[in-house]
Amino acid sequence: MTNLSQFYINKAKKELGEDENKKRQALAHFKKWLERHPFIKMHEIDDVNLLQYLRRKKYSLDKAFQSFEDMKLFEKNHPEWFVISKKQLDNFAKSIHPLVRMLKHRDDDGRRVILIDQRPQFDISLNEFLKHFQAFFNAFLLEEETQIAGITIVFDCTGVKFSYVKRHFSPIILCHFFSQMKFFPIRIKQINIVGLPTYGIVMFELIRNFFSKKLRSRLNVLKDISDLQNVMDTSDLLLDDLSDYNEKNFVPIEESIKKAVRFYDAYEIDYSKVKCSKKLKTQKSIIIDEFAFD
Repeated sequence: MTNLSQFYINKAKKELGEDENKKRQALAHFKKWLERHPFIKMHEIDDVNLLQYLRRKKYSLDKAFQSFEDMKLFEKNHPEWFVISKKQLDNFAKSIHPLVRMLKHRDDDGRRVILIDQRPQFDISLNEFLKHFQAFFNAFLLEEETQIAGITIVFDCTGVKFSYVKRHFSPIILCHFFSQMKFFPIRIKQINIVGLPTYGIVMFELIRNFFSKKLRSRLNVLKDISDLQNVMDTSDLLLDDLSDYNEKNFVPIEESIKKAVRFYDAYEIDYSKVKCSKKLKTQKSIIIDEFAFD
């Protein structure tokens, strides 16, 4: 595990109630629960991977266990988003880079800033986009600092055309996006959508009414990248990075993606022992109000 700086140790204590003793005991309980699990068989158990769920649920063990179970079932129920063969992995890890990037500098609250670049208007299917997106998310979830502080997402939509907005910001697409994000054990603190043309803003504002109050409070639609200084706890250095798409401003992510993808094959599910609960039946139609904001 990571040797955390005092900043993150204090943050984890204040926001998650985490200390070394609680973390050690919670991990031990988690592993015992997995050993006795009726339908999930783990081939590999990684402490940092388990900590994602404990921190996301602020060390409520029952909630963390349920979140882990839901995520594993979700992965197996959607192979089109999660199955990446070893043969495809190298090309896949490289191809993700232009679409989703992670800035080297964090914001003043220690959060990772994720930049989703919509400007090139990639001709990519929804399934391919979600496959790229989840692989990227799983990669930076291996960072303990990010598990603790959470993330801010910036969509840069500068100069996009109407056909692209209609295709990628429709209610169906957004529901797919938010339904997938519900299962990820991550603290999403803010989403900023920058540079949408007027018709895109109108479309988005109509959709916003269907979101929960908490989600609406953390979604910002901004005219320009420079407007981020009004909604983010950030430095001029980070704003400069967001304005300049220079490779030096971004974290190389390929190796982390390869490591994260390994966990998809680290377990099996015995579906003959999975109980048909209402929760599992509705996994493909998730309520947006349960998005991963806390």
